[in-house]
Amino acid sequence: MAQRSGRRSVRRGSRPAKKAQRRGGAARPSRAGRARAGAGYPVVHFEINARDPKALHAFYSALFRWEIDADNPMGYGVVTAGGKGINGGIGPAQGAPHVTFYVAVPDLEATLRKAGELGGSTVVPPTEIPNMVTFAAFTDPQGHRIGLIKS
Repeated sequence: MAQRSGRRSVRRGSRPAKKAQRRGGAARPSRAGRARAGAGYPVVHFEINARDPKALHAFYSALFRWEIDADNPMGYGVVTAGGKGINGGIGPAQGAPHVTFYVAVPDLEATLRKAGELGGSTVVPPTEIPNMVTFAAFTDPQGHRIGLIKS
């Protein structure tokens, strides 16, 4: 390995870095207050819609050790992630069985409009379940169903 002298190596044409100064002495926002580069809207929920939800409650509980609470009038199985992963649910399918993931967005109508401009189609307009959630759904240009939750 080559030995280094006590001098620092300097590239030609390089200058010492200047400290960034803001006009008016305003403080820079903390990193916590800024969005990360490349960070988009988060996936916040999944849903498995089945012909026989009770059978899938047993299947996924045994397979992944999920705790599924279906003690509600609809028999909708609520899957709680317990701080690792995202929460979800297993319920009855209206039509063909399918899996949907939900993305949290600030404006459901604007997102559905943009999805339409990009070749998608709205399948569920903004719908409120009082005291729970406001959601919508669309299909992408290849027919995949994607859910939206108002953030």
